[in-house]
Amino acid sequence: HRLRFLSRARRLDFSLQDCRDLLMLNEDTSRSSADVREIAVRNLAQVDERLADLSQLRTALQQLVQSCAGDGQPDCSILDALAGDCTVAGRA
Repeated sequence: HRLRFLSRARRLDFSLQDCRDLLMLNEDTSRSSADVREIAVRNLAQVDERLADLSQLRTALQQLVQSCAGDGQPDCSILDALAGDCTVAGRA
């Protein structure tokens, strides 16, 4: 039961500390669901933050791919961007 609980919590990307806290709350019959919700809300905010970061990463990679001719020539805008010779998605 505990292993299944932990496995499900980890699949939802709860941290190890959150998993410990959730396990303790699960076993505490006098728990407040507000405490459980607080942990879940905090985790959701972290997931949203990572999704926003991934969206920015996707945009930057998409711009790199679109800027590359991908032909037989040695010049490569992707390598130039990685070497710092130009900016990517507004970053140096």
